[in-house]
Parts: sequence; C-alpha cells; structure tokens
Amino acid sequence: MTEKYLPIQFFEKRKDFDDRATEGGGDSKLPSWVLAGANLSQRSTKLVSEINDITSVLRGHQQTGKKLP
Repeated sequence: MTEKYLPIQFFEKRKDFDDRATEGGGDSKLPSWVLAGANLSQRSTKLVSEINDITSVLRGHQQTGKKLP
C-alpha cells in the first residue's frame, strides 16, 4: 500500500463542549407560527370540531359492532 492511502492515524479526544452547537436565546419576538387572538380561537374551534367528528365516527363503528382501526 502506498503512503498516500495509509489509514488515518491522527486521533483527538472530544472537547468538553460542542463548538458547533447553535446558541439558544435570540430575541423576544415570537415565531411566525404562534397564533394569538382571533386566529387562535378560530384554529382551536376548528380542531375541537374535527376531533368531535372523529369521535362520533368511532362511536358509530363501535355501536354497529365494527372493529375499530
């Protein structure tokens, strides 16, 4: 085997910290996906409605003796 392709022999132990870690913090501005006010209320109402729809379908399956998924 030629000298050029010899296995890597350099070894260094890991440091006590990760120097590539993203620092936490930032500004106090909320992310764009955070909802508030009317948008939050509207999304919450929609979610509750959809969960109720699923619940009623599953109860219907249960009452008719069908196996639940």
